[in-house]
Amino acid sequence: MNLTSRYPMVSYEEASPEVQELMAQADLVNMLNTIADVSGIKIDNELLETPE
Repeated sequence: MNLTSRYPMVSYEEASPEVQELMAQADLVNMLNTIADVSGIKIDNELLETPE
């Protein structure tokens, strides 16, 4: 069994507004992390931790 059959891809248009917002935030975080990595910017570990 491959991952795509177990977890089918969902497009932004098919997802609920809440899921769309979470996916957009995840995309933004990934882009910002990439920019920081390429620029040599160190990200404080506190920023990466999730509050409990």
